[in-house]
Amino acid sequence: TKVTNNLKDIVVRNSTDGDLVSAAVVSTGETLIGNSYFANNTGSYGGAIYVTGAGLTVENTVFEGNNATFGGAIYAYEATDILVDNCKFENNSAVGVGSGNPAVGGAISIAAGNSPVVATTSVVIRNSDFIGNNATGGGAIATNKIACDVEIDNCIFNENVGGNGAGAVYLYYTNKTVISDSNFTANKAGSGSNGGAIFATSSDLEVNGVVFESNAADNYGGAIYSANGELIVNGSSFINR
Repeated sequence: TKVTNNLKDIVVRNSTDGDLVSAAVVSTGETLIGNSYFANNTGSYGGAIYVTGAGLTVENTVFEGNNATFGGAIYAYEATDILVDNCKFENNSAVGVGSGNPAVGGAISIAAGNSPVVATTSVVIRNSDFIGNNATGGGAIATNKIACDVEIDNCIFNENVGGNGAGAVYLYYTNKTVISDSNFTANKAGSGSNGGAIFATSSDLEVNGVVFESNAADNYGGAIYSANGELIVNGSSFINR
């Protein structure tokens, strides 16, 4: 049975039902969220949205001040296909409540298990702004053990913070990520850490037409830190690095 949740023109504020469990909205079926607003919601797995075992599309939606251990606004675990388009994520955080594991993905966390039951086939994040989000790793976005390619296009990342690395984007054992026509400005990796804007480990990364300005890491890679994966940079600018 295929279950479809169409959530349109909704406003969710100050939900605490997800504390130490999951998000304000939890779905195991195909989910479409559009023209909506999520603010100040909390949970362990996605402060606003948690989806598993199915696809997720989020369009024209604002996420502000949400908080979780994994994915301050959105947590997708073994979701089939993911599209985030024309959204704004501001001041969301992954702070590690209720878990001894590093909190990742201040705005979005996408993950799979070691032997996923459901494979993620597509991840596209485009035309979206990530401003002032923070996490232990991946101040804005974190991916973990994703076997498909990830596309990030025409996005803005400003003043996001990854306390232990990856000020904006954290890629961990992810097949290949292509970031195009985007701006990373004043993102920061915390004390003793790497990757002021992007941290990629055991993940291939291609960067096309991206502007990096005034990003900072306390250790290595003020803009990009890449380890044990292929790194390709085309037509990009690095300013005040």
